[in-house]
Amino acid sequence: MGDYTIERFLIAACVFLLILSVLVWRERRRLLVGLIAVVLIGYSIFFFARGQLLEKQYEQSIGTVYEYLESQYPEEEWNVIDRLSKGQMRQSNKVDIVFANEKGVIYTYKILDDGQVVQWEINLGEKHFDEVKHNEKN
Repeated sequence: MGDYTIERFLIAACVFLLILSVLVWRERRRLLVGLIAVVLIGYSIFFFARGQLLEKQYEQSIGTVYEYLESQYPEEEWNVIDRLSKGQMRQSNKVDIVFANEKGVIYTYKILDDGQVVQWEINLGEKHFDEVKHNEKN
């Protein structure tokens, strides 16, 4: 399931039930049509605002992780891997990093509630655990 599949299903079910009720209760048609419009407009605003907020939080997380990596690995080069480009869900407080000298390994860094950056997980790819160079859990 995608990011918002459940939310979209619930909204579609509510709108469907409202449309059915419009067909059944003709005397309250204006009220129900107005309710449908309010639900759809409200959800549209929520969906747009939520996406913008999550994008802003993700950009802030990238900046925080960059500062952390510059202090931990000043001589290293790295790139951010965007999960959305791979069709995966992106979380606003996790950033995937690939170091230039370790192409096959993806390190995920998480920003905790107190602003601390921790190495959350390592996707080894084809390597073995003892071959990774940037493991901070040793």
